[in-house]
Amino acid sequence: MKDKNVLKLGSSLSIEQTKEGTLVIGGTREFSGFDKENTLEGIEVMLKRAVEFFPAIKDLNFIRAFAGLRPFTPDGLPLIGEVDKIKGFYIAAGHEGDGIALAPISGKLLAELITDGKPSYNIDHFSPNRFEL
Repeated sequence: MKDKNVLKLGSSLSIEQTKEGTLVIGGTREFSGFDKENTLEGIEVMLKRAVEFFPAIKDLNFIRAFAGLRPFTPDGLPLIGEVDKIKGFYIAAGHEGDGIALAPISGKLLAELITDGKPSYNIDHFSPNRFEL
């Protein structure tokens, strides 16, 4: 890894082709609060990484950028479990940029907790009650 901004911006690389044939290239994990603006630095890092791994796309045109928020917790662990102050309210959130990848196991553990009263894996570290609400 030659570019120091890759680590600074938490840059990963995903490339997905749309049904229209265009490519969606992403992403970074910049900690920017609630600012949903793109940064030129972030766009540059993503495009450089994409070309590094897929040199054939170096002459494609860049047409737009979009940004979103990545929900995360102060300790970097997701929230999975029942909220003590609201009986019957269960949550699975704060997975940062890994929500889609972790959805199956989070859903399984939460379903087990709700239906069996105990998940098949200890989720105490993910308790939504570990923070002052």
